[in-house]
Amino acid sequence: MNTENYPQIQKLIDCCIEHQFTFEVIRPIRINQDHLYDEEIKMTYKDHEFIIPVDNEYEDVELNNPVVFLDMIIREVESFEESKSINEWAFNNAVKPKNREAIGFYKTLKEASPKIRSIVGDTVKSIPYFEIELNTGMAKALRQSRL
Repeated sequence: MNTENYPQIQKLIDCCIEHQFTFEVIRPIRINQDHLYDEEIKMTYKDHEFIIPVDNEYEDVELNNPVVFLDMIIREVESFEESKSINEWAFNNAVKPKNREAIGFYKTLKEASPKIRSIVGDTVKSIPYFEIELNTGMAKALRQSRL
């Protein structure tokens, strides 16, 4: 599927190529019984490594697609950026703010998000979650995108 109708996807592709990111799926993790963060993805850029837990509800990790990996990581960064506190972040992500794993995830995002954002820039955005959830043409284009 052609990404020319989806400039947001093209920006993700260009970002992956420009920065020569590498990605590796680390291991399944669980924040709590009510909400899964199914995978951790390690993104490497030069001498920087970021290990970010991602929501894999739609099994996109199995596609082993670097563009999808970057989209998933940026979605988690945006979730952190849009929250004013751990309580707001936890509410928005349906986790308990006093859950030990959730606190660890939040601290990881607090440290990694500004660094990732400084690398990718402000114009690289994730695909809106409703597009992924509804498997729209944009979501299909993302899943079929290639470097």
